[in-house]
Amino acid sequence: MDVHFVQELLFKNEMLEDQLFHLLNYLLVYTHENYDRNEDTKELLHETLMFIGYYCLLNEKTQQILQRGENTIL
Repeated sequence: MDVHFVQELLFKNEMLEDQLFHLLNYLLVYTHENYDRNEDTKELLHETLMFIGYYCLLNEKTQQILQRGENTIL
C-alpha cells in the first residue's frame, strides 16, 4: 500500500475529511457495541484500526483531522 498516496488522496477534499471522520467514528462505536456478536465485527474493527493507522502514519495534518472536539478518534 502506498501510504502517502492514500493520505494525499483523502486529504485533498475538505468535505471528504469531514465524512471520513464521521464514518470512522461510527465504525468504532458500532464495533465497540457489537464486538462479541460475531467474528465479522472483530474483523471490521481490525481493518478500521489498520486504516486509521495507515492514514495517520507520519502525517501531522491527517492526525489533526481525526482529533476533533470531544470525540477524538486518535
